Amino acid sequence: VYLPIYREIRDKACMNIEGWLRFRLEKYKVLLGDILEQFVADYVAKKDVVSFIRLLREATLLAVPLEEVIHIVYSKEGKAQLINKESLNVTGYYIRKYCKELLLDSTLTREDLILHVLITISPKNLVVHHAEYMKNKPFINTLEIIFGECMTYCEGCSICSGRNEY
Repeated sequence: VYLPIYREIRDKACMNIEGWLRFRLEKYKVLLGDILEQFVADYVAKKDVVSFIRLLREATLLAVPLEEVIHIVYSKEGKAQLINKESLNVTGYYIRKYCKELLLDSTLTREDLILHVLITISPKNLVVHHAEYMKNKPFINTLEIIFGECMTYCEGCSICSGRNEY
């Protein structure tokens, strides 16, 4: 609003403020109305997502864990792998076992499938390794919300030091 008023004053010796506000400000009202409408829609959508994630958290807390501990190990390329307590890469196994129908949906990412697997197996402990390589921060944020205190970040172990390759 400031720039159009400035230009009007700069270009003309006088300005009819009442007329300017009545006719020129109308487009700003419409624009602000659109922005407000979009803001409300985004807020409602975000609120629904947060409610859904909290519901997932409650479900995982009540579920019987199929694994005691699962490690999420990120490669330098940012690819996440699921490793069990026996140090076996179980990513493919669990995706094939629990995501058969989801594999047909081309819009889902690998992290979507991993999230589905983690919710299904509900590990008691979830340990993230090489978090510096992750490319999708919202994925980890979602895991933190769902798994809460059950999720930790490794600060150095045989996996992180490179003795185990996945």
